[in-house]
Amino acid sequence: MKTDQNKMLAVLGMMLFLANGDNYAAASLLSDIAADLHLALSTAAWSVIAYMLSFGAFTLVFGPLSDRFGKVRVVLAASLGTAIFSILGAGAFNLPSLVFFRAMNGLFGAGIFPVAFALIGETFDNEHRQPAIGKAMGMAFLGAATATAIGGALGTALNAALIKVHGVEIIFHNASFVFLTASLLAAVFVSRFEMRKRMAIRCCTN
Repeated sequence: MKTDQNKMLAVLGMMLFLANGDNYAAASLLSDIAADLHLALSTAAWSVIAYMLSFGAFTLVFGPLSDRFGKVRVVLAASLGTAIFSILGAGAFNLPSLVFFRAMNGLFGAGIFPVAFALIGETFDNEHRQPAIGKAMGMAFLGAATATAIGGALGTALNAALIKVHGVEIIFHNASFVFLTASLLAAVFVSRFEMRKRMAIRCCTN
């Protein structure tokens, strides 16, 4: 069971890394986004503002939702929603569509933070809970700290040719692929852990 816990922590940490870094990476790509959609840089910045506003506003909503519908379901839905709207954001064709897709991306991204930490707190015992939360926090802040390098310097160095051929949407496709992968992994490891926990409880009651 401990192995499943560690795997689940690694996947949730990956989600936190991506969710916290998503906005910062997009901010460093504003010039490419503006050029791709033929917008002024200040106008393209609304895509970042839309993400931040919806992220901040809906962080407070997902806690009660997870209490009602279950933490596992909500965090997986949030991750899948983030991946889907990253894909749709890659197909944005003007400013309104870009702002809408980024706002929806931020909305679902907001569900990852509170629910992932609540799930970690619920899964780990008193001895291991604080170290697990600390590792998850570290992954989240690492995502914010490295997003500019990933979205900017590495994006320019490694994805310059792809951006020229496919446009800046290739970055959003890459991010959505990682989110989808993380969602599938989380579904596997969380489900296995929940099943084993229920079996252990039944054994103890019998």
